[in-house]
Amino acid sequence: MVDNSAIEEIKSRLDIVDVISDYADLKKAGTNFKALCPFHSEKTPSFVVSPEKQIFHCFGCGTGGDIFGFIMRYENIPFPEALQTLAKKAGIEIKSSYSGKQGIETNILYKIHEDSVVFFALHLNKSRKATDYFKKRGLNAEIIKEFRLGYAPSASGALYEFLKEKGYEESVIEKTGLVKFPDKGKPYDMFRDRIIFPIAGVSGKVAAFGARILEAKSNPNIPKYINSSETPIFKKGNMLYGLDVANRNIKDKGYAIITEGYMDVIVCHQYGFRNAVAPLGTALTEGHLKRLRAYAKKLLLVFDGDEAGLMAAKRSLPMIYENGLRAKVLLLPSKYDPDSFLKEMGDREFQKLFPQSRGLVKFYLDLEGDRTEIIGELTRIVSRVPDRILQGELVKEISKETLILDVNIKEEIQNLQKGKKGLRRQQGQSKARLPEEVLLSIAFTNPEYAKEIIKRINIEDIEKIILKDILLKVMEMGNIPSSDSLSSVFSESETSYITSLMMKADYDKDNVKENIDASFARIHKNKLNGKIKEIDQRIKKADSAKDYAAVTSLQKEKMRLKQEAME
Repeated sequence: MVDNSAIEEIKSRLDIVDVISDYADLKKAGTNFKALCPFHSEKTPSFVVSPEKQIFHCFGCGTGGDIFGFIMRYENIPFPEALQTLAKKAGIEIKSSYSGKQGIETNILYKIHEDSVVFFALHLNKSRKATDYFKKRGLNAEIIKEFRLGYAPSASGALYEFLKEKGYEESVIEKTGLVKFPDKGKPYDMFRDRIIFPIAGVSGKVAAFGARILEAKSNPNIPKYINSSETPIFKKGNMLYGLDVANRNIKDKGYAIITEGYMDVIVCHQYGFRNAVAPLGTALTEGHLKRLRAYAKKLLLVFDGDEAGLMAAKRSLPMIYENGLRAKVLLLPSKYDPDSFLKEMGDREFQKLFPQSRGLVKFYLDLEGDRTEIIGELTRIVSRVPDRILQGELVKEISKETLILDVNIKEEIQNLQKGKKGLRRQQGQSKARLPEEVLLSIAFTNPEYAKEIIKRINIEDIEKIILKDILLKVMEMGNIPSSDSLSSVFSESETSYITSLMMKADYDKDNVKENIDASFARIHKNKLNGKIKEIDQRIKKADSAKDYAAVTSLQKEKMRLKQEAME
């Protein structure tokens, strides 16, 4: 943990308007500042910075937070690194981002992985069959060195002995997952007789490994590829293979090529397509998209042209567009993947395929099946696109391709969105209306009332999950953190939710106490109405079962609750 005094010192020296001005063209708008959002494309500024509250919030995409949250999102870095970045800007020297017991252990885990990279590289140079494998796969020495490829020897405890000689404790080695420690018998290496692919974050620090069997095994149950298990420094759904090498090229080119495997990425880079990355044997996740969004808003999905590739594209497209990115799909000719196509046909032929890629609308309309159902599914996806400009472009494209009037498509989208109050609230189209939201808004904008609210609120009365999570953290702390330290306490989504409530607080500022009492009264009334609805259901069941004594008893209870709700 970092000393809170360092955070307070940074906050005292830096103003959020000055910090964000380096990233966005802020213009004065009343007491606040406005700009085009740096996190999504828009034509009308909806990104607001409050110098009074020291927070920002975009009413277009729902992103919000403090100065730390802004740097974390824009630079795509964790809180400790954002703290270091702002400390440097403020002229403050602070201790390592990874101080304390947990931080020391994190550094050791990274060091073990770095030493393991050296170990695997050493054994690659010693293994004729491993070097022959890479020659057979057409990889040159430069690309092997750049991606730090290696080989895990077949000896069951070779890496374990190497790490022990380096002085690492068994308890820490075990946490890496690179060595297994059975209840009985000797420790053994997770990767044996396999080609090794180091997996690094954007910083270049290796956090995990992927591994491929070197030769076909007689046992069909042995998987061809395996990855490191998840650890304190490795979350599979957040990391992309090759992003440490590709990130600058993605930014320069304005888009990322998404492939399906390690070798696809490596061969793409060898043939000059240096903006290629891949998920780690899984489908794309929101975590992957958040990483990519820091470098480009466009993706090119290059998948195998088989049924699996088609399904992978169909799974990925909705999530990509719902996260504010754009994508095109390139399904390769049958029996090819990027690796085999580039080796057989070359980079020029590969490049020639790019114009054949299809965006969301064209991809869906080319699918086989009931056209009405396909258009319906496409419209549902478009209705969830947060970027209004992009949504408008997609509506026009659907209209052009289907000859359906765009006004009819827009009407259907509006109907779909009516049932999504959460989305509309996130996009700033409605003010805080739930009494719990009013209370949270008051607590964060009037900290002097926070303790009273925390004391009076019953967490069991809160149904909305994000509200409950925020309130639980607040109750655990016993107070409300200042608006310019939200990112050190709350998650990204929680911080955005809080700043949204703070920016559009809709209570009477001159009668705060009355608003608090009225909100608690509404919560109590809503709770009673919920009980009344439950009793109505029980009355129906009792009536169907002809249990008239139960019906009478329940009706009396209902009347009592209704009277209480009216008081």
